[in-house]
Amino acid sequence: MIYMVKEPNIRKDYNPPEKEHNELKRVYLRKQQMGDKRAEFEPKWDKWEKAWECYRAPKDKDDWQSDIYIPITTSTVEAMMSEIVNQDLLPLAIERGAEDAPRATVINAGLSYSWELAKSDIATLDIIHDALVLGTGLGQEYYWKQEREISLPNGKKSTVLEFDDCFLEPVSLWDFYVDEKARSFFGPYGAMDCIRRYIMDYDDFRNFFKGKIWDPLGRAELVKKGGRDTNYYEFYKPSERLDHSKEVEVLWYWNKREDLLAIVCNDVLIKMGPIPYRHKQLPFARAVDIKRTKQFYGKGEAELLESLQEEVNTLRRMIIDRNHLDIDKPILVNDALAIEDEDIIARPHGAIPVGDVNAAKPLEYGDIPQSVFKSLDMLTDDRIRVTGMDERQQSVDKAGTATEAAILKEATLKRLNMKINQVKNDFLVDVGRLRVANMLQYYSQPKLEAIVGEKGTEEYRAKVEQARQSGALVSENGQDFVEKYRTIRLRDKALSVNRTGIEEQPAKGFTFFELKPDFFLPTHGGFDIRYKATSEVPISKPLKQQKDLEMYDRLIQNPTIDPWKLAEMALKSGDYDPDEFKLQPKKETSPEGQNLQRLVELAGVENDEMMNGNPVKPTPYSSPAHTELHIGFMKSQRFLDEVPPERTDIVENFTNHVKGEIQAQLSRGEPGAEELAQEAGMETEGSRAGGLGGALSKMAGKMKDIIPGRIMGAEQMPSGMRGAETGIQTGRRI
Repeated sequence: MIYMVKEPNIRKDYNPPEKEHNELKRVYLRKQQMGDKRAEFEPKWDKWEKAWECYRAPKDKDDWQSDIYIPITTSTVEAMMSEIVNQDLLPLAIERGAEDAPRATVINAGLSYSWELAKSDIATLDIIHDALVLGTGLGQEYYWKQEREISLPNGKKSTVLEFDDCFLEPVSLWDFYVDEKARSFFGPYGAMDCIRRYIMDYDDFRNFFKGKIWDPLGRAELVKKGGRDTNYYEFYKPSERLDHSKEVEVLWYWNKREDLLAIVCNDVLIKMGPIPYRHKQLPFARAVDIKRTKQFYGKGEAELLESLQEEVNTLRRMIIDRNHLDIDKPILVNDALAIEDEDIIARPHGAIPVGDVNAAKPLEYGDIPQSVFKSLDMLTDDRIRVTGMDERQQSVDKAGTATEAAILKEATLKRLNMKINQVKNDFLVDVGRLRVANMLQYYSQPKLEAIVGEKGTEEYRAKVEQARQSGALVSENGQDFVEKYRTIRLRDKALSVNRTGIEEQPAKGFTFFELKPDFFLPTHGGFDIRYKATSEVPISKPLKQQKDLEMYDRLIQNPTIDPWKLAEMALKSGDYDPDEFKLQPKKETSPEGQNLQRLVELAGVENDEMMNGNPVKPTPYSSPAHTELHIGFMKSQRFLDEVPPERTDIVENFTNHVKGEIQAQLSRGEPGAEELAQEAGMETEGSRAGGLGGALSKMAGKMKDIIPGRIMGAEQMPSGMRGAETGIQTGRRI
C-alpha cells in the first residue's frame, strides 16, 4: 500500500469526507500503478533524448581524450522533419449525410481558422518530433481561455482576453501516466484513464485555482508548498526534482469509464466532477514513430540507432585521439628514471620509460588501417538500412528531369511515407475528432454584448429593433444585449448564405463569416474525420516548378487544353500572380474605332468654331454619337449663358450643322438616327435652336424617300478620310 497507517500531519489541517478521501487515495494509487508500467521506458527516454541532443558530459581540464558525439541521430531525425514540415497536416470533417454537406463546408472553414489561430501545425510538428526521438509523442486537445489583468494609463484595472479558442498542446512523456493496459486512446484496448502532472509555481497555482470553476470546494488555500517532511503527507511523495520552496505538483486524473475529472495537489483534492467536454473522451492523442503493436509506447529513431551511434562515437573518438598523439607525440625516456605510474599513461607529450640508454625520442606511429574507415562506411550503410533515410540523397543531384528526380526521391523516402501516413490516420484523426467536438460545443455558445446608448433615444430603439428582427435580442435584468457568435477569417475564399444552403466561392484577400449554430451543427450528431493532405511526400519547390514547366511544354500544343489555365498553373508554381500577366483590354484600334474617336474629338472643335460665329458645314459620315454631342452642347448652360439673343447667326450655324448631319444619318439608315431626331424635336428650344425640333420631326419620315438606295454624306466629300479619295464605300459604319 502507498498510504501510511499513522495519522499524517496534513489531516490536522485537511480532513476530507470519506468519498473525497477515497478518491484522493485512488488518484495516487493509479499514478503509482501507471508509473510502474512506464518505469522500464523512463531511463531509455533520457538516453534517447541525450542522443538527439548529442549530449557530452563536462570534461576535466586534464582530460585530453576526445568526447566528440557524431550527430547521426540528430541528422536522421531532422532530415525526416525537413520533409514532414512540407505536409499539410490538417484534419478534415466529412458529412455523414448529404444534407450536412454545407455544414461540413462551414465547420472545415472554422477548423482551418482555429488550426491557424492556435498554431496547431507547430504543435503537431513538435509532437511528431517527440515521436521520432522518443518513439511516442503526446498532445492534449482542450478549450483554452486566457485572461489577464492589466493597468490602464488612468490607473484603473482592465481584463484582456489573450486567447479564447481550441488549443493543441504537446505533452511531455515524463508528465503523463496512462492506463497500464492500454495500447492506444481508441478502440477495444483504448485507455480508460490517465493522469497529467503539472509542476507549478505556487503563486501560479493560487492564481489559476481560484473561483468556483476550478476550486469549487475551496481547498486550494490548504495546499502547502515546500518542505520534504514525508510525515506530513498521507499519499503524496515529494519528488527530488521539485523545488519545494516554491513549487507544487498538480495531478489531473481523467477517467472516461466513470466520466470523472479529479484534480489533486500535494495530497489535497481540489476538484471532483464529470469531464467538462461533451465528447466525454480522454482529451489526449498519441503519435507513434514505430508501433509496438501490443504496447502504448512506440520505438523511435534514437532507439534504432542506439548501438550504431555508440560504435560510431567510439571509432571516431579513437581516430581523433590517435591524431592527437601523432601531432603531439609521447616521448621515449630511459626506464632508469624515477617515474610515477600515472606518468607513463599514453597522452600527448607524455613520457614512456624504455630500456634504451639513447632514449628521449618521440614515439612514431604507423598510418590508421583502412579497415577502420571501411568499418565506418559499413556503419553508415547500416544506419541507412535501419532508418530508410539518407539525408545526402535528398538533394537528388544525379536525376535528369524533375519527374525523374521526384521518382528517385520518392523511392528514397518510402519509409518516411509510411510514418507520415500512420501519423495522419492515427494521431491527426484523433485530434480532429476532439477539435471538432469542442468546436460544436463551444462555438454554439453565443457571447452577449450590451447595447450601449441612452435608453429611449431614437438610436437606442433602432439598435434594439434591429437585434429583435435578427433574433439576437436578449434582455436580462432590464439590460438589453445582442447575441454575437464567433467570426472566422477566410483567405482567398468566401462563404455565402442562400436559399439552397451555404456555398464556398473564390475571393481575393480576406473575408469574414459569422459562425451561427444553424450553419454548422450537424443533423446526424457529428462529422467523420479524415485528413486533408495526401500521403505522398512532396518534392522540393524547385523540382515542383521544373515539373510544372515540363507539363506546360508538353501540353501547350494540345488543342483540347485551355492555354490560359495551363499558363496560370505555371505562374502559380513560380510564385507569380496570374492576374498580373493577363492581357489588359486595349483601346479601340480598328479604323472604325479610330474614326469614331476622331469624330468625337472633332465635335468639340466644331462647337468652339461655331461659338465664334463661324459657320461649319455638316461633318460627312458622322455618327449619331458625334451629332448628339452638338445637341447636348446646345442644351448646356454654357450655350445658354454665352449666346446672347441677338446672335441668331450662332444658333443658325448650329441648327444647319446638326440638321445636315441627321439628314445624312437618316438616309444611311444609321441606328439611332430617328431617335436622335425625335429627341431633338422634343427637347430643343425652338426659339433658341431655330425650329430644329419641328423641322427634324417632320423630316424624319420623308428623308428615306428623297434618294432611295443611295448612301448620302453631306454637301461635299471630305479629304483625308477612308473612301474619300476614291469614292468607294467600304460598307463600314462610323
